[in-house]
Amino acid sequence: MSWGYRIVILYVGFVAIIITLVSMSMSQRLDMVTPNYYQEELQFQGKIDRREAARSLKEPLSWVVEEKSIRLLFPKEFSGQEINADITFFRPSDARQDKKMSIKGTELVQEISIEGMEHGYWEMKIEWRAGEKAFYDETSFRINK
Repeated sequence: MSWGYRIVILYVGFVAIIITLVSMSMSQRLDMVTPNYYQEELQFQGKIDRREAARSLKEPLSWVVEEKSIRLLFPKEFSGQEINADITFFRPSDARQDKKMSIKGTELVQEISIEGMEHGYWEMKIEWRAGEKAFYDETSFRINK
């Protein structure tokens, strides 16, 4: 076989590999963190302020991931106060599985069911208000089934 055929085979093989890689990349799902990414970015300083407020608490918000639920433990300094919280469960691998919920009450211990949520990596973002102050915290966790 002459060197001309070898160059043609090499070129055709290279093109085939490139076409395969492009078609594979086009079939991948790319979910943004949030559909309103740019709008939320403009409000980012408020999130920083709420996170600093949460870090300055004497006792921080804590959570325990259990088999079928997550237990949120709000600081004791909010005892007797109405707590309003918005919780977002973000699934980085598939935005269709994201969940949002709200809780409201004076209980310092809140139980949130995680039944029906797929196993794997999740991020939990909690924005809560107690009295006139607003707070924000986030964490990541794994659900093992």
